[in-house]
Amino acid sequence: SIVYTLTLDTYIWKKIPCATKGPSPRSFSPACLLSYDKLILFGGQDNISGKALSDVCILDLNECQWEFPFVSGFKPSGRYNHACASFERDLRTQIVILGGIDTSYCSMELYLLEETEYKEKVEWEQVPESTEKHKFTSQIAGSTIMDNKKYMNDLNELYLSLIHI
Repeated sequence: SIVYTLTLDTYIWKKIPCATKGPSPRSFSPACLLSYDKLILFGGQDNISGKALSDVCILDLNECQWEFPFVSGFKPSGRYNHACASFERDLRTQIVILGGIDTSYCSMELYLLEETEYKEKVEWEQVPESTEKHKFTSQIAGSTIMDNKKYMNDLNELYLSLIHI
């Protein structure tokens, strides 16, 4: 993977050489800070096969080195276009993953990823659905996102057909 940095005072992009091989090329993979010097990616859509990915990749921003930690717990299925955010709880950074799309399904499941005492290991936890209302809301949200995805794909196909006329 190619890593770029944007200098905010000049708005100039610069390619940063990384010392280690990065993750496979992907799209729609949100990233968030694991700590002040580490960026974490989960999943995304493989740029070649279109498959929804489920790997965890961490970029050390000081050393520009990629890490692929051992992951345990109830791992979420592969997904892309999901929401990702980090927060502190009990002196540990946790990453929350919500929603996302695979090739045929949109999930509104909520997962937490926590860095353990051993910095090379992270652990997933699925947050249980609490009520029937939550399940119904998740189904409606998932259906709406999938309908919007189909609509965007149709618009993209129309656009591509128009530029090739």
